[in-house]
Amino acid sequence: MRGGGSPLRLTRPLRAAAAERGLTDYVNLWSGQAAPLTRRRPAGEYVAALVAETAAALGGAPG
Repeated sequence: MRGGGSPLRLTRPLRAAAAERGLTDYVNLWSGQAAPLTRRRPAGEYVAALVAETAAALGGAPG
């Protein structure tokens, strides 16, 4: 990266201050390129969907 340092290092003070104040909108919450494709739901539903979709992709039944 030109100018030295990674974006994480350069934004560390901002992220630390935001975390101290509980301002999660200013803290980097990395979730990848598909984050806009997700929807709010309980973690158990995500895990169940992951298991079912993985099983389907591998040609087997979950469990």
